[in-house]
Amino acid sequence: MTDAHCHHEELLKVYPAAEEERQRLGVKIAKMDGIHPQYLSQSHKDHEVLINETLCSLCLCEIQAIGEIGFDLFPEYRPYEKAQEEVFAIQLALAIEQGLPVVLHVRKAMHKVFSYIRQLKQVPALVFHSYSGTVDDSRSLMRHGLNVYFSFGNAICLNHKQARQCVKELPLERLLTETDAPYQPQRGRAFSSYADLPIILNEMALLRNGNAKEIEEQIDINWHRVFESGHC
Repeated sequence: MTDAHCHHEELLKVYPAAEEERQRLGVKIAKMDGIHPQYLSQSHKDHEVLINETLCSLCLCEIQAIGEIGFDLFPEYRPYEKAQEEVFAIQLALAIEQGLPVVLHVRKAMHKVFSYIRQLKQVPALVFHSYSGTVDDSRSLMRHGLNVYFSFGNAICLNHKQARQCVKELPLERLLTETDAPYQPQRGRAFSSYADLPIILNEMALLRNGNAKEIEEQIDINWHRVFESGHC
């Protein structure tokens, strides 16, 4: 199984057995780093200092993708929209320069993504973490020629209708699974973990009237195309 987006170090803090669980299940994860758009409202550092420090860190560590980066225009983060734009543009330029895929965090900001179509076409792959757009949005992104993938987690098990519709209608070759561990738990759980992946895969199979094992195999292929295709 593959997890296209998790916070492994954060999961270990609430679930010390996470790495053992990951190895037991054979779950593949990718190493990535970037400035989360929500962090701009939490950091007390000057944004230019924050950017320089992060870029130095990104250049020094061996990563498979830059992310999660993007835009969050929920009310509490909207005052930082301009800073989000500045930080996103710098990180996107670095991804293009280094030939790295990008993992996106986008909430109420799909219009922002479309404004960067020209640049996003230059990255080897683009992953929407916990995709919240519509089927029409996703088809439009593909029509624009982006090598785009859409990742889904426990939201499809929690009756998020738009996400469920996307899983049902989008090409299987464009889907990924994720846990967003520990931040996207099943109902009644304190945190999400790698053990959620079989549940997510089974829900995908129900939505697509398919076989969970076959879906898992194709998603594994998709994951390797994004994170291990030799562009890093």
